[in-house]
Amino acid sequence: MMYRKLLYSALGLFIMAAGLKAQSPMGLYYMETIPQVSHLNPAMQPRANGFFALPNVNQLFQSDVAFSDVFQDVGGGEWVDPRSRRYDFAQLYKATGDAFNINEQVDVGLLGFGFRSGRDYFSFALSVKGAVNMGTPYDLLKIGENGFPAGSKFDFSTLRTKTITYKEISLGYSREWNEYLTVGVNVKPLFGMVGMQSDINRFELHTSRQQYDLFVDGHIYSSAPLEVVEGAPGDFPESVEGKEMSDSDWSSYLSSFKNPGIALDMGAVYALNDQWEFSAALNNLGFIKWTEDLNSLSFDGTYSFKGLEVDGSNKDDLDAAVEAIGDSLKTVINYGVGQESFSMGLIPAYTWAPVTTSTMPYPLAFCREVSSRRTTFGRILTCPPTYNPTALWPSM
Repeated sequence: MMYRKLLYSALGLFIMAAGLKAQSPMGLYYMETIPQVSHLNPAMQPRANGFFALPNVNQLFQSDVAFSDVFQDVGGGEWVDPRSRRYDFAQLYKATGDAFNINEQVDVGLLGFGFRSGRDYFSFALSVKGAVNMGTPYDLLKIGENGFPAGSKFDFSTLRTKTITYKEISLGYSREWNEYLTVGVNVKPLFGMVGMQSDINRFELHTSRQQYDLFVDGHIYSSAPLEVVEGAPGDFPESVEGKEMSDSDWSSYLSSFKNPGIALDMGAVYALNDQWEFSAALNNLGFIKWTEDLNSLSFDGTYSFKGLEVDGSNKDDLDAAVEAIGDSLKTVINYGVGQESFSMGLIPAYTWAPVTTSTMPYPLAFCREVSSRRTTFGRILTCPPTYNPTALWPSM
């Protein structure tokens, strides 16, 4: 019996150290022994009466499409990808719609602490967060199905990208209203460090037997230590380079509280009985207003491509032709350089989980049978490895 307890204790400590919040029938969504569970749902209260969190790292990857959407089973244990003639692009479209999203987030926790007072739980956390979100048009994938047949229209207007790095102060509060219901909220002042996003109104390619016509209209906004050298009016900028900054400049830049914003996390946990609990949360509802180190690029115009006449055996001719196309795009399209302020919304995520309690003995009692889902308002594949060292004051 003693060896079994030691085995359970060692396994429990290993899982706590790894901090893998897996989304599977056995997950750590309800890992009540660590305070970081409130990052997923602010209503979840750690079992400990108090905690002090050391620096920690969390990473999250999300995608609208699952493995079975991209690699399709055609029977007999055979899987095909979009290169196969037997691939069903209609099935892929059902999963992606006009575009599919890829989202990666990194959270570096610098400091955190919390404590219980009766039915209330208070917490504070300081962290630096970064996120990259990309939307890829389905029509870009459709090229792999049919190529560029004459008389086609490809709409790439759903192409978008968002990159953001910011400091976050999280003030958390949750309360056990009764024996069944617990609710919580995180109020999060934000301060942007680096941000960039695209805003495309039109990006279309029309094909015919005579020529291809490209239509573009949109903006790119950024807040970053960049030096933009303008070219001739209406032309693409001559250069875009990072500013030369000393160590003290970088220290001042990274520690400043400019580009303010605000965000909220809201959640609830309902304990139906001893076997069933239900959880739901809506996180990252907020935005950042970018007002410093601004650069913007607008583009609008039409480019007609009538083909290339090159010697296929001469690589230099092909390189020169491709370079000429790039130079044409820099001059034919009308560009505008400015310093416009902009707002950038965070990437909200909705999390829900019906949970049944586990029959495992302590210390693995925190690991419950869980059927959970975390989504950015769509289908996702989530792979969140984390490392969360924490000092706990156990409940009495």
